[in-house]
Amino acid sequence: MIADPNKGEDTPAPAKAPAPPPPPPTDPVDEAGDETFPASDPPSWTPQDSGAPDHTK
Repeated sequence: MIADPNKGEDTPAPAKAPAPPPPPPTDPVDEAGDETFPASDPPSWTPQDSGAPDHTK
């Protein structure tokens, strides 16, 4: 109880705010993915076509 100087009587103490929930457990796979994303340089796209089909066969 806290004494209220304006009323001359005791009033209940204010309630504390509830504590925030604990963080979820860290999954090692998710943590590794977060640390490596985004990749600095994506692989280049190179067409794998050597030209027109050979119809002489």
